[in-house]
Amino acid sequence: MTTARHPVAAHAARTQPGDLIPAPSATDGRRVTLARAAALAANSRRSPKTRDDYAAIYRRFIAWLTDRLGGDAYLEDLTLEVLLAWRDHRETSGGRRGQGLAPASLQVEVAALRVLARHVGLHELAIRGLTAAPHHPTPPETLTPAECDTLLRMPDRRTRIGLRDHAVLQVLVDTGLRSAELRGLTVGDLIRVRVDSPHRSLRVVRAKGGRGRVVPLTATADRALDSWLTRHPAARPLAGGRRLPTADAPLFCTLGRLGRDPGRPLSANALNALVGHHAKAARLPEHLRHPHMLRHYWATRHADLGTPLHRLRELGGWQSLRTLQAYLHVTEDDLLADVDRLAAADAARTRERRPR
Repeated sequence: MTTARHPVAAHAARTQPGDLIPAPSATDGRRVTLARAAALAANSRRSPKTRDDYAAIYRRFIAWLTDRLGGDAYLEDLTLEVLLAWRDHRETSGGRRGQGLAPASLQVEVAALRVLARHVGLHELAIRGLTAAPHHPTPPETLTPAECDTLLRMPDRRTRIGLRDHAVLQVLVDTGLRSAELRGLTVGDLIRVRVDSPHRSLRVVRAKGGRGRVVPLTATADRALDSWLTRHPAARPLAGGRRLPTADAPLFCTLGRLGRDPGRPLSANALNALVGHHAKAARLPEHLRHPHMLRHYWATRHADLGTPLHRLRELGGWQSLRTLQAYLHVTEDDLLADVDRLAAADAARTRERRPR
């Protein structure tokens, strides 16, 4: 298929004041490449992760379009026809296995392209026809308390790697941290908020959306960290015979194959493999063998035990209650129990109103 090219001037006429893409006269008559426009659009996002995600989406889109055009892509090549063709291509042939993107991932890509269209002044493209089918996520499934207990028993705490893995699992279960948040922690982020605080907290600096927070630790997670830090590769002797790593060392790190090259922060793949290994040993269902499932479990347990959702949102670092609610697992038994509690409360109130 050949894509019709349109004069840049037609787009410049629609450019709004304050857009970052200059009109042709500002570029000495040279056409603006789509790659340049996409780089500026990606950099306009507030979150570093969103900037990286959008840049990757734009690179894929431009590579696909360049292949179709047989040459560089320019602003005039950004038409609704092209955008819809790309959306359909990703819906049917995208993803790692080439079987099409999941609905949620497709919505992210479409949102990125709408941002690109708005950024270059093509507002009508951003609102006319460039949509994805609404994504209705299925109710989340999570671990049971018994499955979680089994998972935590899997690491062999007689070994250094077992102490590390147990501390990782315990912190994930007891704090609900995201993978990137846990991997970004340093030893110096283990703090005591007040001198009289019974347990320490974790200072999460590299949080999603750029919002940092302080997450209190349970006594169990605090003890697990203490046991691990004495065996940390960066641990150094201190007064009193204790060994602790320096504040700038990663809180959770690699131990190195055969002890070589230890002390690097865990990668996303390494953390996934760590959780997956112990989850498999615990015979958990395959779709629950992922660090993010422990965040689902943590949120559901808090909600079940009565933590108000507005406080749970702060603890977990969610931007909105709507996002948080997608993490909560609700069963039919939960709903029946809620109805029974309401009925029992109404019956008790009725008895209190009866004349004696």
